[in-house]
Amino acid sequence: MGLWRKGKTNRLGLHEMLSRERKLAIVLLGIICIPMIYSSIYLTAFFDPYEELEALPVAVVNEDEGAETDGEKIDVGKEMVDHLKDNDAFDWKFVDRTDMEEGLEKDRYHLAVVIPEDFSERAVSLKDPQPMKGQLEYHVNQGANYLSSMIGDQMIQELKDQVEEKLTQTYAEIFFDQVEQSADNLDRAQEGSSKLAAATEEAEEATGQLVDGASQLSSGVTRLAAAIDRVQQGVTKLWTGLKSGEEGADQLVSGANKLEDGLDQLQAGSEKGMKDIPRLKEGAEQIRDGIGQFKDIIHNPRLEQGAGAISEIAGKLEGNSDEADRLYHRILKKHPELADDPEMAELKQRLEENEEKHESLLSRAEHLEKDLKQAQSSVDRMYNGQTEVVNGIGALEDGMKEQLAAVKQLHSGASLLSTKLTELSEGLHRLEAGAEELNGGTLQLAQAPEKLSAGVAKLSDGMKQLAAGMEEISDGQSSLSDKLAEGVDQAREALQGKEDKEEQMASPLQVEKHNLHEVPNYGTGFAPYFISLSLWVGAMVLFTILDGKRPILGNDQRPFSSLSTFLISSLQSLLLIWVLIHLVGIQPVHEGWLYLFTLLIGVVFTAINHFLVAAFKDVGRFFAILILMFQLTATSGTYAVNLSPEFFQVIHPYLPMTYSIEGLRAAISTGDSEVILQNANILLGFGIGAWLLRLLVHQLPKVLPAKFLCSNGKG
Repeated sequence: MGLWRKGKTNRLGLHEMLSRERKLAIVLLGIICIPMIYSSIYLTAFFDPYEELEALPVAVVNEDEGAETDGEKIDVGKEMVDHLKDNDAFDWKFVDRTDMEEGLEKDRYHLAVVIPEDFSERAVSLKDPQPMKGQLEYHVNQGANYLSSMIGDQMIQELKDQVEEKLTQTYAEIFFDQVEQSADNLDRAQEGSSKLAAATEEAEEATGQLVDGASQLSSGVTRLAAAIDRVQQGVTKLWTGLKSGEEGADQLVSGANKLEDGLDQLQAGSEKGMKDIPRLKEGAEQIRDGIGQFKDIIHNPRLEQGAGAISEIAGKLEGNSDEADRLYHRILKKHPELADDPEMAELKQRLEENEEKHESLLSRAEHLEKDLKQAQSSVDRMYNGQTEVVNGIGALEDGMKEQLAAVKQLHSGASLLSTKLTELSEGLHRLEAGAEELNGGTLQLAQAPEKLSAGVAKLSDGMKQLAAGMEEISDGQSSLSDKLAEGVDQAREALQGKEDKEEQMASPLQVEKHNLHEVPNYGTGFAPYFISLSLWVGAMVLFTILDGKRPILGNDQRPFSSLSTFLISSLQSLLLIWVLIHLVGIQPVHEGWLYLFTLLIGVVFTAINHFLVAAFKDVGRFFAILILMFQLTATSGTYAVNLSPEFFQVIHPYLPMTYSIEGLRAAISTGDSEVILQNANILLGFGIGAWLLRLLVHQLPKVLPAKFLCSNGKG
């Protein structure tokens, strides 16, 4: 079993093999270099692919047509392209869509980014009722290179984060501009509210004045009711007087008819005296026409003039009566023979009676005018001087002139006097009817102040409620003005540090990464996996090649010396680690532990492969390859075993590379010596177990037959 023992032993040692075939040294040197070459090639190729991303061609297609917001041209796509031109993370190629699609298909581009035509429009749609999210197209040909697509996924995510940060900052600027504009609007609203509050206070004062006016109106209505009551009393007296005048007029007509018969006889001698009759006729016509105007009710603006006209007509009637009496005496003076005429005596009596009635009518008319003026005085104060009652006096005067003209024609004959007296009687009838209507109107008018008083009371209550409401509005306006001012102050305060807040909104989260044990590159990260893998492959190749060289060694079938194989595996391990540290660039935390632990791995893997080949020959080599396949997938060399199917998780703890990889990670990256020792003990158990099994396999041909024969001899 000695490594350099001279002479033939039961183990095929390294010295004996080299002494038989010197060229075998070259083969052994190649076997020693296999793990180093295997790991060096893989780790150098994948040492840090992200350092070479600047050589990865990525197509960029900008189809963005830009947009316009608030009169300003926005072109987010162009800004993004300019940003990428200054970014050397990838080999950016700025092309059109056709070239991009053709390049992806022919593997000229590994990745592609397309900025759509509505990219800017979507970016500025924040102000719209339904804003749209921005979209970037990401094209990749996974069939051409899957790992490139994985890198592309990371690239597009970083690009997306950068664009989102830029857009978010833009949105924040728009938001704060709107807040600032809202603050200005609130400021103007606060000024308007202050003015409105002041105007409301003025309106409140005016409402108080309206309440006072409603009280004065109520007092005026009370005075109006009293005045209307007096008018109603005067109209009642007028109506009564007109009834009496109507009866006197009827008697006068009867006397005039009788006078007409007597005057027919005296016509020739009385023409000179008839010259004064026109004045009487004129007065009679004035009374007739004036009385006809009293058909209007007291609301008629001509009422006052009618009342004055009645008084005037009554005065003229009295004058006409006096004139008729003087005319009667002049007739008697000229015709004394008529003194005893019964008809003349009766005429004289009628004239005296009419004179008394006219005097009474004049007195009542004067009282009526006085009362009417008192009523009109109250109405004038309530309805802004409604004094248009006298407008009908002219028409009444014209009528009286016609009546006076008719009286003047008395000289033409007693028949004309009788006709006019008849007209006077009819006029008095109409005047009496008008006075009756006037009396009814005054009764209705007397009810109006009561309704008006109720309306004024409601108006007063409404004014009081309005005053209370205006007071509440005034308080609310003052409160609104204060709150608006407070809102403006808060908005101004919120806008302080706007630029910093915009930056904060664009990038609100900063991830602080705490790496417990930093791995600088892919090569360092994958080194435990490839070291273990290369040492297993080295052990497999060792026994495959050495068994293949037995013919040149005289077809010697003795088992290989364990020390010889352990020496070769140790040289494999030492050379591998030295090259990885000094040439590839792996920088372990514990270099000494790395050498020792790798030596142990090489010895253990060699012991396992030695056992498989010794026990099962070519089938053992197949088992070694099969175990290698399982170890490629179930030892957490690339992805954590938790991400693998359940079968691989089950076999994970039974595979030696599981512990070699974990121990190498501790030696290279974490520096946890406890983990190194723990995994070293497990690997040592694998190695000792394999060595003992190999010894057992070598001893079985010697032990089993002897026992079998001994047992058979007894049998």
